[in-house]
Amino acid sequence: QTVGTETELIITNLLSRTTYTMRVLALNAEGYGQVSQTASVTTVQFEIGQIAPPTLVARTATSITVAWTNPSVLGVYPIIDYVLTITNNATSAVSTVTLAKTVQQYELT
Repeated sequence: QTVGTETELIITNLLSRTTYTMRVLALNAEGYGQVSQTASVTTVQFEIGQIAPPTLVARTATSITVAWTNPSVLGVYPIIDYVLTITNNATSAVSTVTLAKTVQQYELT
């Protein structure tokens, strides 16, 4: 998709962290002018937006169910994993778990 003015153009749907090169030339009733020199531009790395804290869905004597919402994502790469840090407040033991996006249950060991 392209949107812009006569001498400015917004080019969308590009890949993040990718270098693009471009040149421009003008056309009038007499024909084409000279081609500009090449310019190289690299897009920025996409950013993952702030994720809300996990919320309690259910609990038993030995388990809890938590949920969170997907963060806003800028760029073309989808979320593939989540990293959940769990701290036992009584013992200060910390567990870090990398969860595939499709994991529905995890047993803490």
